[in-house]
Amino acid sequence: MQSKTEKRIENVKEEIAKLNNKKNVLIQKHKAEERRARTHRLCKRGGYMESKIPELLTMTDEEFYSFVDNILIPQHSNKS
Repeated sequence: MQSKTEKRIENVKEEIAKLNNKKNVLIQKHKAEERRARTHRLCKRGGYMESKIPELLTMTDEEFYSFVDNILIPQHSNKS
């Protein structure tokens, strides 16, 4: 038979485990919210770019990367 102290220790250990699980769930929810916000931001900005530069719709990934690297980034760097 367990003593009162041993029983309390077990209860505290169970509570610690529950709190750790709750913490992990909250961390996962926070990460999911951050991913959703990032995805939304990227889609919104990408859609805006495609609406302003229709040629992007027909570009391959390589052409798009080249466009960004050679056109957008140098223009942005010159503003500094």
